[in-house]
Parts: sequence; structure tokens; C-alpha cells
Amino acid sequence: MLDYIKRYWALALIVLAGIAIHLIPLVNFGAQGLGYDAGFYRRHIIKPFVSFPNTLTPGLGDDALLPRIALDSMRMLGIPADIILFGSHILLWALGAVALFCLMRKYFGMWTGITAVFLFTISPMQYVAYWFVLWKHAFALPIFFLLLLALERRSYWAIILALTLSFSHNTTSAFTIMTLGVFFIIRPEMWRITGASLMLMIASYLFLHPSSADLVSVRPIGVFVPVEYFLWNIAPLVPFALLGITRLTQNRSSLLAFVLTALAFPMAQMPFWERIMIFADIALIVTAACGIS
Repeated sequence: MLDYIKRYWALALIVLAGIAIHLIPLVNFGAQGLGYDAGFYRRHIIKPFVSFPNTLTPGLGDDALLPRIALDSMRMLGIPADIILFGSHILLWALGAVALFCLMRKYFGMWTGITAVFLFTISPMQYVAYWFVLWKHAFALPIFFLLLLALERRSYWAIILALTLSFSHNTTSAFTIMTLGVFFIIRPEMWRITGASLMLMIASYLFLHPSSADLVSVRPIGVFVPVEYFLWNIAPLVPFALLGITRLTQNRSSLLAFVLTALAFPMAQMPFWERIMIFADIALIVTAACGIS
């Protein structure tokens, strides 16, 4: 136990500080401290319980089956609605931070991973995602990081994680399909695991969204961060990212596939590209952490 404390004390301090930062709006303003998407999830949590998982709610359809099961399971424990919503939202952020650390440590070592978590914690874009209560995104993000880690370890857990993502969050699923496609190209020798994960996700996506052509042709509705805000807030990362890009490209990793996809997706203005700016910010965090190291 003492050995773990000595090894991970910096990570623990950053995550605890991040939890405190994320509690500030709730302490200051209560349940009204966070906004926009909070209403969708609260509506699902407080509506009459008629089945398990409970009936569909706007914003929580069949493509969010696992988030619905998670929220309904917590509700069955008798936890108050706001504790379920906001407590789990902060917990998911912490799990995402730890999963990012595990992924970065695998490639670049302990202190590069800790640097990435620190940048992730203080990122304005990540805080906006939390502030808007993008709960499904927070639910899917640690799964996405673990999927990248499983790919690098050549673990067939990647297939299970890919299927889990398919029934967690529509936007993250579409982005993951693109990332797997890029990884399939740069690491063709891993075609069995990558190909199986990719085909399973595509099949699941088409099953859940039979009119996928409409998703491509019609601009989705939602609240997005202005591009100017995004560019202004990533500006401090760019010099360090330029330093770190060489280190990142030294191996054909799943992290490289993620960074390429995250930066290309908004540049090509693909569907829901405004929400993908959250992933683009993480891609710059990953690259900047390499540069800082």
C-alpha cells in the first residue's frame, strides 16, 4: 500500500484537486450550477419507473442503453436524483482522467501520463464539456481510452469495449469508428482485433441508426462551443504540441490514430464536428504532454 502511495501520489493529488474544481459550481449554485443537458438526465431519473431499463427519454435512446442501465441501477439504490446525476458525472470525469493516465503511461512513462492528466484537469474545453453536462460523453470517454489501451496490448478485450461504446454514446461511437479505421491502416498486422472491433461497431451503428444517411446530410441540433473560443483556449498547448509531435509519431500507436482522427474530423467538418473539438483538445493535451516531458 505504501509503495502505491509513493508511486501515484502526484496522480492522486491532481485527481482530488480536479474533483474539488468540478464541485465549485455545485457548491456555489446548487443543482442549477450546471446546465443544458442536465434536464434530459434528471427527467430520466425522476420519471416513473415502469421497467428495467426504464422507458426511453429524449436524449437517452437505444444508442445509450448502457448509460440508461447505469442511471436506473443507481436509482434503484434509493440515491437522490441530483446525487446520481452530478455525483456520477464527477466520478466519470475522474475515471476518464485515470484511464488517460494508464494510456499515456503505457506509451511514454509515468510523468508524461501525470502531465497529461494535469493538462486534462485544467483544460477549459474539458471543463465546458462538464459544465454542459455531456454525461454520455463522460460515460464513454474512459471506455474509449481503455479501448485504445487494449488495442496496443493486442487484447481481445478491445472487441468487448468496442461493443460497449456502441451502446453508450452516438458521437463517441462514430468517432471511434473513424479512429479504428485509421489504426487499421497504420497497423495492418493487427487486422484481426482491429477489424473485428471495427466491423462490430459499424454493424451496431447501422442497426441503431438505420437512417444513417440522414445523420450525415442533416446538421445535428445542440449547443456547441464557438470555434473562436476553442482556438483561443488551445493556443497555450500548441507550442508544446509541436515539440511533442515527433515523439508521438515514432511508433504507429493507437494514440497516433486517435490524434490524427481528432484533428482531421473537425478540419473536414464532418457530422457533429463541433462536439469532436472536445476530442481535438484531448489530442493536443496528449501531444503537448509529450512536448513538456
